Amino acid sequence: MGLIRNRTRKLFSKLGYGVTKYPHPRDRRKLNQFKLKKIDLILDIGANKGQFADYIRGIGFEGDIISFEPLRTEFEILKNAADSDPKWECENFAFGDFDGTAEINIANNSSSSSLMNMSESHILGAPGSFFVDKQNIEVKRLDTYLSQTKVIENKNTFVKIDVQGFERKVIDGASDYLKKFTGIQLELSFIELYEGETTFGEFLEIMKQNNYFPAFIEPCLIDSRTGKLLQVDVMFFNSTVN
Repeated sequence: MGLIRNRTRKLFSKLGYGVTKYPHPRDRRKLNQFKLKKIDLILDIGANKGQFADYIRGIGFEGDIISFEPLRTEFEILKNAADSDPKWECENFAFGDFDGTAEINIANNSSSSSLMNMSESHILGAPGSFFVDKQNIEVKRLDTYLSQTKVIENKNTFVKIDVQGFERKVIDGASDYLKKFTGIQLELSFIELYEGETTFGEFLEIMKQNNYFPAFIEPCLIDSRTGKLLQVDVMFFNSTVN
């Protein structure tokens, strides 16, 4: 069996593909943590077209998902993706540290769209991410939304936040509920990719002060010119829950 496996891997490697067990060991570890902590609700903040929700379903998460995406075109794609899943809902607004409206910068690649201005380091490191347009969107505080909807009551909630430099604002708008989440995933930068964003080291301290510890770190953006790691996804869990 081992010989067949090795030959199969060699064959696919020559074609430019890798062969591994499904799901990937990294994904199995995540899913095991979700099961261990009994996570049954994911708030998918900065959903874009639904990539994260699709991924998390693909590795075996069976709980409820609520995705939030402020851009109109991306929201329609997201909603279509969720239509066939009765446990996946979508909302068309952003989260921040205020309730109101704001102007978001729309990026050429869509996923880099942000309420913040992009730094030169980001533009140089990821040339296809430049801004091409703007759009007015609705913004809410997580505290406001959660107090009105009660969606996390009796739930073990995991919050994924991928909002292109606006992560600190989302956390600041969730001060009443931060202690109630089981886990949080943040996209964090080692340098300012968006002007004024809170970077990796600062955020580790903020999360520590709120009793969250890092459990997984994955690369998500590498400078195309230098090979430097610019941005990572960090999964934190609340040490006071479960």
